[in-house]
Amino acid sequence: MSFAVLAWTGIYLRRRTAVHKRLIALATLAIIGPALARLSRLPAFGGEQSSFVLVVNLALVAAVIVDDVVTIRKIHLATALGVAFSLALLFAGTAIARPSRSRWFGGWSESELVLALQRDSN
Repeated sequence: MSFAVLAWTGIYLRRRTAVHKRLIALATLAIIGPALARLSRLPAFGGEQSSFVLVVNLALVAAVIVDDVVTIRKIHLATALGVAFSLALLFAGTAIARPSRSRWFGGWSESELVLALQRDSN
C-alpha cells in the first residue's frame, strides 16, 4: 500500500521535481522488503529470524534523510511526510502480522504444535 500511495503521489507531483524525486525514492524503498527477506534467508545475513530486513530498510530510509540534510541543509517536507507514512505502515503491518500465538495455534504451545506436526508427517 505504501508503494502505491507514494508512487502515485510522486507521479502526480512530477512537475515539482524535488517532491517527485523524494517520493519515488521512498516508493522504491517500500517494495525492496521482499528481496531483502529472500537475502535474509542466507546464513551470512543471520537467517530468517534476524533483524536484517528491518535494519537495511531503516538504513536506506536514513540515507534519504541524510541526502536531504547534506544537499539542502534540512529535511524536505516530502521526505518527512513520506518517511512518517512509510514507518507508520511498517509498524502497523508488523503489529498485524504478529498476532498472539493462541489465536493461531488454538492455545497450543509451540513445542506441542511441532510435535503434532511431526506426528502427522510420519
